[in-house]
Formats: sequence, C-alpha cells, structure tokens
Amino acid sequence: MRKHTLVGLIGSIILLCCLSIGYAYADCIACFELKGVKVELKNGKIASGYVAWNSAWFEAEGYKPKSPYALVDSKEANRRKQPLVLYKKLYSIEKPFRKLHGECKPGTVLVTSEADTVKLPLAEIRHIKAKPMKYDGYTGAGNIPRYSKKALEMLINAEPVAVIVEDTGVSDDYYISYNQAISEKELKKRREDVNNGLLGEKWTETVKKLEKDRIVTLSIGYD
Repeated sequence: MRKHTLVGLIGSIILLCCLSIGYAYADCIACFELKGVKVELKNGKIASGYVAWNSAWFEAEGYKPKSPYALVDSKEANRRKQPLVLYKKLYSIEKPFRKLHGECKPGTVLVTSEADTVKLPLAEIRHIKAKPMKYDGYTGAGNIPRYSKKALEMLINAEPVAVIVEDTGVSDDYYISYNQAISEKELKKRREDVNNGLLGEKWTETVKKLEKDRIVTLSIGYD
C-alpha cells in the first residue's frame, strides 16, 4: 500500500504522464492484465473482447494457469459463480491528462461504455480462448471505468475546462469539468461536496448530478 504523501502524489502523476502504469501482481490481488479472448457460447454465438486476468486469483488451487480459460473452467470460478465480464470495446483517452500535465503524453488510459460491457453467465459458456488484440497486456487495478454514452463522448472528444486530481491512497481520482461555468475553483468545491456526501448517498446518484453539469469523474486504481 502506498503512503499517502505529497511525494507519492507527485510520483503517481509523473508516472501517469510519461509512462504506462505498471502493477506488482504478487502484492496486488485487485490488479489485472487485459487479455483479448473469443468466447463461444452454448447457443452457438461468438463474443469477442477483453477480460481482466491475474493468475494469482487461482493460486489457492495450487497452480498458476496461463490461459484465460481458467476464468470459467476452474474450481475458483465455479465456487464463486460470478459471470464473466467481457469488455467488447475499449477507448483510449488523453485530453483530460494533457489539460493537467501539458504536452507530456500520458500513458494509455482505457475506459469503456456501459453498453460495451457484458456479463456472461458461466453456465452459458462452452469455451474461451485467447485472441490477441490491440490492448493485450494493459494493466490496471479494480475495474475498467464504465460510462454513459454522454460522458464517454465528453472524455474522448471534448476539451476540458478544468481538471483536478486527488490521491485517495488506493487510486488517483480525477474530476474533469467540461462546463465553461465551472472553473478549477468551482470544481474543487464540487469535489468537496462529493466527499461530504452532499450530492447524494448513492454514487450512481452523484454521478448523474455531476454529469448533468458536464462534470465527469475518473478513478485510476493502483493498489
């Protein structure tokens, strides 16, 4: 776990700006690497996309599988009975980080849409095999951030008015304003309102209220 210090914050910003983010799998059970896969369903349909992978998730079973097939064909998978999360399409974003860091090109940061994320029940899957694609090997922690169509359009195409970042100790949380009436000062106030629970108890409610004012949040986990 990283110490919550100014040095840590500066270091994380520099790494995000100039390098791809790396993760020590051995010490991070929440970390993942993306693998492109082709999933064959029992009804004959084929679904392609990316799955999150970390062989450490299966170490309790006494082996370190290299194939993402273990996500559906293993004691661990069948014990949890959780559906396979498949990211059908991913989007790389840069503009919010250029606004914050200048011309220094950031490492790849991927997001997806709610519509491009599907959950496949394990009982419906016949087979899954590797299908290398563009973002194979991308690493992260937690989940790939998912957005509504409106928020995704802003992240990809709109020029941010203001961007601020907060180090929570396990992630870097970005607040991005696409509203000309919401400058950095006002954006910081909105972040404080969120931290104090003034925009709603449920995070989904908070996100909708922020999005209505053309504010998008982005959390990049690192532990």
